[in-house]
Amino acid sequence: MLPRLFAIEVLSVGFGESIILHYGDPDKPKFVLIDGGRPPTFKKSLAPRLSELRATWFPKESLPLEYVIVSSQLFTRIGGIRELLESLQDSRSSDTQPQVQIKNLWFESFGPGHARNGRAHTRLIAEEIGIPLNEPFVNVVTRPTYGSVSLDLATE
Repeated sequence: MLPRLFAIEVLSVGFGESIILHYGDPDKPKFVLIDGGRPPTFKKSLAPRLSELRATWFPKESLPLEYVIVSSQLFTRIGGIRELLESLQDSRSSDTQPQVQIKNLWFESFGPGHARNGRAHTRLIAEEIGIPLNEPFVNVVTRPTYGSVSLDLATE
């Protein structure tokens, strides 16, 4: 059996959260981004780190993110993700190669949210640029009252 990789990278985003999971084949890892910190930290921490990962693993194409997970509507979680999506939107309108390719965006809920909150704006951008939302699930994914949850992201 081939060796497998699983690493958790916690980014320094000041007040907020942003985590990158590295997993799979050590020679061609896959990535999951969980939360993005606040909007100002996107340019300081998250964008540079995504650029480094892209340069290392996918220098001629967009860095594929298997999942981007938004764990909460708090701006300390969703703000940087919104900035990331806006940068993808800008890449699309300027016809340049985007920094990342988001294969699926998970929200902690399915509702659109209030028009003035970060979740609604973030969902609208994701829908506009064609990022699947909360797939393959058709219901809200929540934490059980008792016990734990495990999720197997292996493709084999």
